[in-house]
Amino acid sequence: MIFLQPNALFLLLLLVPLVVLLHLIRSRYQRQRVSSVLLWRRLPRDFQAHATWRRPIWDVLLWLQLLAVTLCTLALARPSLPTAEARHLALVLDGSASMQAADVPPSRFEAARQIAHDLIDRLGQNDLVSLVLAGPRPQLLASERRRGALLAALQEAHPSDEAGDMATALALASSLAAAQPGQRTEVVAITDGAFDLDLDALPAAARFIQVGASGDNRAIREVSIRRPPRGGTTLAGFARLANTAPAEAEVRLQVVADGLVIHSRTVKLAGGGTSEAAFPVPEGTRRLVVALAPGDAQVADDRVELAAPASHPRRVLVVSESPGLWERVLRALPDVAIQSVAPGAYLVPPRDTVVLLDAFVPEPLPPNDLLVVNPSSSRLLATLGEVRQVRVHDFDSADPLLRGVDLSPVAASRGVVVQLPPWASAAADFEPEPQRSAPLLLHGTWQGQRVVVFAFDPYLSNLPQLAAFPVLMANTINWLTPGRTDEVQGGLEEETDIRPRPHQPIPAVRDLKGGPLPEQELWPWIAALGLLALGAEWWMYTRRL
Repeated sequence: MIFLQPNALFLLLLLVPLVVLLHLIRSRYQRQRVSSVLLWRRLPRDFQAHATWRRPIWDVLLWLQLLAVTLCTLALARPSLPTAEARHLALVLDGSASMQAADVPPSRFEAARQIAHDLIDRLGQNDLVSLVLAGPRPQLLASERRRGALLAALQEAHPSDEAGDMATALALASSLAAAQPGQRTEVVAITDGAFDLDLDALPAAARFIQVGASGDNRAIREVSIRRPPRGGTTLAGFARLANTAPAEAEVRLQVVADGLVIHSRTVKLAGGGTSEAAFPVPEGTRRLVVALAPGDAQVADDRVELAAPASHPRRVLVVSESPGLWERVLRALPDVAIQSVAPGAYLVPPRDTVVLLDAFVPEPLPPNDLLVVNPSSSRLLATLGEVRQVRVHDFDSADPLLRGVDLSPVAASRGVVVQLPPWASAAADFEPEPQRSAPLLLHGTWQGQRVVVFAFDPYLSNLPQLAAFPVLMANTINWLTPGRTDEVQGGLEEETDIRPRPHQPIPAVRDLKGGPLPEQELWPWIAALGLLALGAEWWMYTRRL
């Protein structure tokens, strides 16, 4: 036992002698005439009134007073007993797709859940538990001392069909553990280890508890559906299969489009190898399912379901005095319907139509997505004049308009110097003057409309003769008509490798030394006993009156 306010014990040196002193002092009695003192002769001589001091009578009242004074003084000194050291346990539960494997019945995730349940059961009432689920986006499920709340959060956790981010989950858990000073911290990750981890140290040390018995798995690693680059009546499907078991396996690959089987074949998979399969997908397919039979311990990668690429026509209105160039290049693009009008016959088209304005900018501007070529000054952008002999000075190959496009050979005999507006960014520029650049190709969103600007006249350039021209136009139309995809992909890819792998404990960046042990204070109980002793003393005193 220790005292948090030991100076209060000095009160005992004052109060105990004071109580005893009060019992030493003899009261002076007054003389009274009585008829007889015969019955008083047997009383002790201490009760005679001739002396002021007398020895204390050690009766119950004196003992109760001394007990009350002692207990109340001890309560002021705040006696305490040291309790067990508080602990902060940060539990990381692997929620990746590989944890759905049933090589450990009923599944790896359920086995991990039971281990976490057992760890929570062993904790003391002062211990804190932070429960983190390592899914695609790690999240803190609970940070509690209450066992019931922790078990409820644990029961609500479920594995994902995607790869888990174990590195981020460990960083989150260790940061939570290290943020609690004065506690013994521990980070425990319950996982099958089917991931690569490159962490040298964490704020709090972490160790791993491994689940999983076998890594044998036959899986669909990837499925993709692509639209033909030149259009057509069918889509191209592709599947990559994998076998992580050492022995050769034979599986049945089945492709179902909108509920109808369109492809079925037997595939032999070498031990530890992969195989590819291609298949046609009818135009108009909405939902495609690729499945393997028979199933195995990991059911999450035996079936891949995905939506086929959307197919919808894109309408383009060409407003130009000479639309031939634009009609030729746009007809080469799939799902593009073209209409051409002269500037004098221009009328505002429907909102879902892309408007190509060639050397013509109407006022007011239409509310459509726009491709403006060889512009003039307008509310959309300001021009600063024209220059001759334009060559590309610099371009951004990562820009969505220039994906797969090399603009370095482009040259024009005439260009427009455009002031870059705040709503746009330049994909390519040129130098109208030495040490001065101006945008040649720019794009952005203006008042909710997507706008692309070619600040030169393609008729007066070599762009139509370059192989980059159709690709540039395809990228431009695709950017102006978002929501249409040429390829969709699905599958767990590397997550299909479910082989359990051990991981070494990760040390802490620095030692986290615990603070002083927490104490259980006893003063409320001692104070209650002191008040009880005072109450008993007062009761006995009143009974003697």
